[in-house]
Amino acid sequence: MSEYDNTNNLPEIIQDGQKISSERIDPNVMQLIFQAAQTAQMVKLRKLEESKIPLGLLSKSYVATEEVKVIDLDPPWISFVLRNVGPGDVVIRLNELEGDISTEAPISSGSDFSIDHEYPIIKKIYIATTSGSAVVRLFGEQGKWVV
Repeated sequence: MSEYDNTNNLPEIIQDGQKISSERIDPNVMQLIFQAAQTAQMVKLRKLEESKIPLGLLSKSYVATEEVKVIDLDPPWISFVLRNVGPGDVVIRLNELEGDISTEAPISSGSDFSIDHEYPIIKKIYIATTSGSAVVRLFGEQGKWVV
């Protein structure tokens, strides 16, 4: 076997749950398989790049209380600014609520919190106040989520 022999680098092919020796596959069929795989990856990359294009801007207002409020975002957002109008301090968490939300750093009344991602990955915003209530305004940029 020479150093240029690539039989050890051939892809593993599974048919009906059985591994097929790559040496048994016609080279033209193997080339078609590679081209199809490359095309599929290029389509995924194109869709991912398209997801960066904003679909629109939204503005929403909520009243936050000590009880956690879930804001579902469909389609997901790329970025947002949260403005705490007050009077209470607000805590937030994105996408998953694990543990105690009150351990997050509070956003004081009259303050803004912003986050910006390259892709639309903000699917949920959890908000609550440290005590009392507060009016919260969200200004967000929607994206197109790619599965």
